[in-house]
Amino acid sequence: MPIITFDQPLYWKAAELIINSPNNNLKEIVLMLCCFHTFMNLLGAIGTLMKGTGLQRILEVVYGENTVVHMMTGKSVQRSFRGHLLVDKCLNYMIVSDMVKLNPKLAELVDKSEEMYYSLLAGEMTLESILTSNTVTTIKLELDQMKAKLYNRSKTSQLWINYQKMLQIAHTECKDLYFRSDKAKTTKVYDINRLKLILGDHLCSQLLFVHAITGCDTTSRIFGVGKKAAFQKLVKGDQLLQCCSNEFITPNKTRVTIEDLGSKAMAVLFGAKCTEPLPSLRYKMFVKKLSSAKSFVTPERLPPTASSTKFHCQRVYYQIMVWTEQGGNMDAANWGWRVKKMY
Repeated sequence: MPIITFDQPLYWKAAELIINSPNNNLKEIVLMLCCFHTFMNLLGAIGTLMKGTGLQRILEVVYGENTVVHMMTGKSVQRSFRGHLLVDKCLNYMIVSDMVKLNPKLAELVDKSEEMYYSLLAGEMTLESILTSNTVTTIKLELDQMKAKLYNRSKTSQLWINYQKMLQIAHTECKDLYFRSDKAKTTKVYDINRLKLILGDHLCSQLLFVHAITGCDTTSRIFGVGKKAAFQKLVKGDQLLQCCSNEFITPNKTRVTIEDLGSKAMAVLFGAKCTEPLPSLRYKMFVKKLSSAKSFVTPERLPPTASSTKFHCQRVYYQIMVWTEQGGNMDAANWGWRVKKMY
């Protein structure tokens, strides 16, 4: 029995051909959607089943109203899955918090699991050893038992427990991740898990710094400095960038340390030495561009000022702490952000 996989548009067309074809041999063909569209349809199904439950309003706390509409239909795949995982995390946090109050011994296991997580980030433990440890196994068993009790408590509990089960299915389906690049003349497909093994856990953890300092959803992009160039400097062994990456993923750093290292890293990203101050670098680059420019030299083509770099680095460090869940009681207003009331 032949099995053929198609993208969604071709899948619909192939299904029409098989249904309308008088050839019985064609009807024996089994059609399957590709992994991406299967996953997209799964997210859309979750959004449809959870419509009217308040999930959309929860997601709108983090995402824009129009964005959430696409997330609920599964069209915005990356944001949709990320948003669902955030909700799933909040639900587990609420359940575990109640469990800790009822069982103080469980609090010790939770604290121990947090220490294991930090050891994983530092490269002292592997993910496999943590997942198979008695600590994580015990917590998972207790959590499953609590969810079973909650499931029988009310219809509302059943709804959200089933929601978590659906997300678990989606998470299981995403263990094999691939990235396809369409920019090259020849399309390339990358196995993300294989790529992670090649890079190593330490370099993968340093990618957080490169991604945040060159611009992400919550930090500004540096004009003229791309992620590829920054990543290549890191891979080639630039000691300053490696030092900054390690410091920026370490919790409890002072603003003075972050600002100093971040300013040096900014200079390196613009091709200067880490010992050169940003004001001096801006002046040299301005003179160099002015001598060969045929028109006005725009400010954005120069390295950022020392003041803007200081706040940029604060936001970068805060974002990395949020990603790695090491922020604790960090206040965003103390790390480059300002709370502004709109009324």
